[in-house]
Amino acid sequence: MKKIIFVLLALIFLVGCSKETNASNPSKDMARKETSSLEFVLPYESQGKSSELIELGNKLVKEYPDVGAEGEITVYYSGATYRINDTDHAVFMFINRMQETLNKDLEFQMDWSYDGHPIYDKQMVDFKISERIKLPRNSATLLLLPINNEQKEIVDQMTDESKMKLNISDIRVKKVMRQIVSVEE
Repeated sequence: MKKIIFVLLALIFLVGCSKETNASNPSKDMARKETSSLEFVLPYESQGKSSELIELGNKLVKEYPDVGAEGEITVYYSGATYRINDTDHAVFMFINRMQETLNKDLEFQMDWSYDGHPIYDKQMVDFKISERIKLPRNSATLLLLPINNEQKEIVDQMTDESKMKLNISDIRVKKVMRQIVSVEE
């Protein structure tokens, strides 16, 4: 359980990003040798998630198949927002590059800001496997986190990825509480 390491990769935006060739980015060539391509995994609960959102997840893993370091878990902001039931959400990718399948609920704190303006300040995030299928090695799924109108204004102004900061801390594996039912005859 202590092997779980979260690494932040907050420098990937869909808006304004162009796909680089291997020849133009030697560091990306090294990353390609060290990691395998990603597979997009749909959540169990597709409620409220349109085909547009699922297409975004598939597009992200195709455009950035090498994101995330081998042996680690990565969370990064995709550059997109999505509205479900009158609530806006920031769309993140949650990537498992660990050796084992991720099959336990997690919780962690997230600090996220842009140009000194906080979006999340020690926001507790629950990543519930019960709401998703298990994440095997080299797979990714969507993580949608709600944002209010003030937070959305900040997110909508994001144009310079170097001004964004994303930090994940206080990572905990949640214990699964199973109810044992005894039957008396």
